[in-house]
Amino acid sequence: MNLKLLSGVIVILTANFSCQPRQTAKVETMKETKSTPNEKLIVVKGPSKEKMELVLTKFCEMYNRSGPITPLKYYNKDSTTYFITFPQDIEFDLFCYLVNFIKYPNDVKYTIDVIGWTTVGRVDGWNTNQLDGQHVVVFLDPADNEYDNVMLTTADNVGFKIGFAVGAGLQKSKRLLDYKLQDIMPSNLSTMHGVVLK
Repeated sequence: MNLKLLSGVIVILTANFSCQPRQTAKVETMKETKSTPNEKLIVVKGPSKEKMELVLTKFCEMYNRSGPITPLKYYNKDSTTYFITFPQDIEFDLFCYLVNFIKYPNDVKYTIDVIGWTTVGRVDGWNTNQLDGQHVVVFLDPADNEYDNVMLTTADNVGFKIGFAVGAGLQKSKRLLDYKLQDIMPSNLSTMHGVVLK
């Protein structure tokens, strides 16, 4: 094959793969086909259904650019309370980013409370090895003015802060919130209608 022709084919193929349009979040109300049981849960109080769905859709669009890696399912308890679950699980760092993003979304104005329950996983650069596998509650400091972190309280009531800036990672912190078990487990939501976002 001619070297110039081969080079042209490579350039065209590269252009086709690098210019793919960004995927947008897909809303589904059907049951998910593959489920990974987990206890991870986020509870949000305050926003309207429209704003809650907008924020979750924006998060999915940001983190699911090359395919759905973080399908979310949310349930309305009432007009301003939502339960967010993870039918196919979610990595620890994405869970923390989501809690922060729900509190501080881009271009959405609202007042909310958000809290999450998860199990710590290892994240490069965050120095979370000492907490690997521990159950934690994830939340935001009410006095936060940095906007790029989350707070953790372990099941044995030790406080930590995870900063998202390069080099920040996990730091021991004053406990701002006592650990408490979640009031509802994701498995108990199966009778409620949920919306899946990918």
